[in-house]
Amino acid sequence: MRFKSRRKMNRVRRATAASLLFLVFSLGLFYESIYLLDRSLRPPFMAMATGLARQMATQAINDALTKRIAEDAQYEKLVIYEKDKAGRVTSAHFNFAEVARIESLTTLRVQHVLAGLEERTIYVPALQAVGSAILATLGPSIPIRIVPLGSAQSEVEPVVQSAGINQTVHILYLHIMAQVSVVVPFVTQPIKVDTKIPIAYVVFIGSVPTTTIAGSPYPIVPPK
Repeated sequence: MRFKSRRKMNRVRRATAASLLFLVFSLGLFYESIYLLDRSLRPPFMAMATGLARQMATQAINDALTKRIAEDAQYEKLVIYEKDKAGRVTSAHFNFAEVARIESLTTLRVQHVLAGLEERTIYVPALQAVGSAILATLGPSIPIRIVPLGSAQSEVEPVVQSAGINQTVHILYLHIMAQVSVVVPFVTQPIKVDTKIPIAYVVFIGSVPTTTIAGSPYPIVPPK
């Protein structure tokens, strides 16, 4: 009788050990699958979240730039022209005192706009990051929080471009650098947003040669 009871207990123990082993194996396989899925989906998902955040912030900043410059810029003061006795323009240069004033006001405006942006939460299907149109609507949705940090910096950026024969265009850009934060589960990543807008430009026109050769800056002087 004791022998049968002992055999029964051994079978129970073996069954219990097998069940525990199967449970441990299943849990390990589950966590390994989650880990591999997270590693494969995180980069494209984060790239998509970064794109959404940058698009939102860039649109808000551009709106603020356009509005502020349109309201505050005194265009007649941005460029100072020098003329000769005949009234012809001999030179022109940017009035950097006026440029600095616009830069300061615009930076404050952008900071105010960023601080006023509401924190947004966007729910994106997890498999949309794979890029498949068939799988895009399947699976759980992952929340993406876009948090404006309200920090912005600016700098003036002059650019010179050629505009044809003996013509150059001097453009003055206002370059704004701001920052927002993207928050996905267990990860927070700051995003830098760069945008620039022209605030003034000057076209310098020199004397046009009689004849030119394509690709050559030198005029052809016809024989006398």
